[in-house]
Amino acid sequence: MNNNAYKRSFVVLTALLLFVNLAIARKIIDKSDNIRPHWMERTDDIYRYNYTYEYRCIADEGKNLQSLIDNRLINFALYMQQTNKIDGSIDRSVLSTNVNGEMNTKTVYKIAYQTQTSVKEFDCKYIDMYWELDSDGIYHLYTLFAVSIYGIEPQFDSYPTSTHYEPSEGLVRSLVPGWGQIYKGCKVKGGLIIAGEALGVGGIVASYSMKASYEKLMQEDPKHIKDYSLFANMWQNIGYGCIAFTAAVYIYNLIDAAVAPGARRVIVLPRENVFTIAPAVTHDGSVGIAMKYNF
Repeated sequence: MNNNAYKRSFVVLTALLLFVNLAIARKIIDKSDNIRPHWMERTDDIYRYNYTYEYRCIADEGKNLQSLIDNRLINFALYMQQTNKIDGSIDRSVLSTNVNGEMNTKTVYKIAYQTQTSVKEFDCKYIDMYWELDSDGIYHLYTLFAVSIYGIEPQFDSYPTSTHYEPSEGLVRSLVPGWGQIYKGCKVKGGLIIAGEALGVGGIVASYSMKASYEKLMQEDPKHIKDYSLFANMWQNIGYGCIAFTAAVYIYNLIDAAVAPGARRVIVLPRENVFTIAPAVTHDGSVGIAMKYNF
């Protein structure tokens, strides 16, 4: 078998494997939002008014969505224990006084770990969540928290979320077709706008190229000038249609980027005065209540 045959076999095998992977890939059949929140992709660009805390997104999966929601703070405590390599834990205390999994975005939750040698504590605030259901009946829950940096007293900000964007944010970016939609998290819509504009511009170029070809033939072969003239006019009209289509897509792109809602995002505001009550482990090992007033 020569090298070309090997290459063809490799291409066919690669395409077959890709097709199989796509065929068996889990499909998302339901989700909490039409568009994934911005923080699902990255958290390091969410604004902070101070650096006493950081953002952490945790993921969990299971058959029962409500159970995942009810236990998300416990799962976050376990995540913090693992990522901070807290070994030898003999007690973990977490404030969990919410009903039906409802967590208050204004409440500071305290997570305390008592190990064999020390007590480690973290404060955290729930910000937002998002879930998806795949074709296998598995729920995937994603939760965003603000969490204190160990050893530093946190000064949490306020974290409202919104799908609203200032019109200028999308409008300026939409001067480049599709960019405003992609910025707002609507990647499919942005891609379709880019494809539509590319198709329209390609149609304009092709139409006027064909028109120019027939006009050239009119000069080179005058006895068929009538036929060539008809084709030239036809391609000119097709060009007008492509121009109209391209302009319509661009205008839609501008309006949509300015007024349409986008992916939910976190809007950070300066922290409020907050009175919090949370369980805590004292240095002698006993469990008590900690009260804190941020101002």
